[in-house]
Amino acid sequence: MPGIESTQPGTPHVLDATTLKNVAESGFSLKPRCQPYYKLHGSHNWVSKNGIVIVTGGHKETDIGDVPLLDWYFERLREAALSDTARVMIIGYSFGDPHINRLLIEASKKAAKFFICIS
Repeated sequence: MPGIESTQPGTPHVLDATTLKNVAESGFSLKPRCQPYYKLHGSHNWVSKNGIVIVTGGHKETDIGDVPLLDWYFERLREAALSDTARVMIIGYSFGDPHINRLLIEASKKAAKFFICIS
């Protein structure tokens, strides 16, 4: 399982088997009463044992499932969006990803309230 860590630009972080953890082993969790922010497709400065972690192109749903942290993020988003008290803030999304759109439609059919920031 690849581990993922954020790096500062220009200073790559070398990961080895002793530093790699999956999400469950890391102890990472969401804090109550804090606003979570999900970076569903990774970033140009995230690295794993296999290289840079950023999901682009037409197979995002499959690619997300291959990266434990991104898969964990998507499942947390799904849980939150489908809760009875969901409030979903969308910032900088072009609505071009079918897997995200399906989740948003499903959430709208439950009880989600949406706040969409456009510029």
